[in-house]
Amino acid sequence: EQATENRRVPSSNLGPGMSFLSPMPFFGELNDNRQFNNADSFAMAFDEAWKDSVKADSNQDVTTRLASVMHGLQEHPFMESSPEMAQQVAAFRLRLLDL
Repeated sequence: EQATENRRVPSSNLGPGMSFLSPMPFFGELNDNRQFNNADSFAMAFDEAWKDSVKADSNQDVTTRLASVMHGLQEHPFMESSPEMAQQVAAFRLRLLDL
């Protein structure tokens, strides 16, 4: 018969058998309107602005709508710092989402 040895091993640095649950951090509402100087933030703002423009006037041609939406986003941090890249992101979103 094999002998077994029972040893207590601490489950945390708090001591033997002690542990705790930490609450999930709260990051605020998911749909806040913060804008960041990156392509993802710009893409999210562009998608929303594009969909709003379609609701406002679905008969407007794509070129005019794109110019209007980009003008509306001119103060977005990514548009200010990288306007050429912002144009590329917008064109990609239109192709990707078939908007």
